[in-house]
Amino acid sequence: MNNYMKEISNIGYEAFELVWENTIDAIFILGQDGSIIHANPTFTEILGWHQNGLVLHN
Repeated sequence: MNNYMKEISNIGYEAFELVWENTIDAIFILGQDGSIIHANPTFTEILGWHQNGLVLHN
């Protein structure tokens, strides 16, 4: 991968992180079994769940 592509890739990741951490929307990722495996801070704030306990909720 050339330097230009690496730079674009980094910008994409940084944009994703910016949205993930700062949106007022609850965002989460489900595993194949339907369990929540990752959630943004707004999701955990709204529902009162802690990140380390999310896998238990399915």
